[in-house]
Amino acid sequence: MKDANKIAIKKSKKAIKQKLETDLSEKLRTFISSLGHDVEEIGDELKKASKIIAKKLSKKIIDVKLAVSEKFESANSKTNKAVVKVKKELVKDAKQTKKIANATLTQVKKEIAPKVVAAKKEIEKVTSVVKKAAVNVEKQLATPKSVIKPTAVKASPAVSKASTTKLKTT
Repeated sequence: MKDANKIAIKKSKKAIKQKLETDLSEKLRTFISSLGHDVEEIGDELKKASKIIAKKLSKKIIDVKLAVSEKFESANSKTNKAVVKVKKELVKDAKQTKKIANATLTQVKKEIAPKVVAAKKEIEKVTSVVKKAAVNVEKQLATPKSVIKPTAVKASPAVSKASTTKLKTT
């Protein structure tokens, strides 16, 4: 692992050096030509200068790159730990809410169960009374009724004659 890491670092250093050399040589050429000098005459010195500068800058760039990658890795590990912690808390909270919900459900069942049983008993009583009444009505409808004959009732006078005479005299 360490050997592979070292090889990768060397390759990246080399690639960075080459890229810096080309960029620096181009920029130096444009700068010198803008000053009015002949770039072809001092091309060898420009090449040497760009190599020296690229070598020094590449060391600093590699150090910065490693520091940044370490910071990213540490930040990733911290965020991963935080995510794991949050997940654990969520699972714990979910379990607690489930327990509370089950407890309230059983409590509600305990409170309601006697009332439901009492209501069922009342319904059974009422239905049994209605059934008995229905049976009695059916029996009465099934038996033949005797025909009721109207009887003549003498009407008695509501007011007597004696009371009417007393009223007239006064």
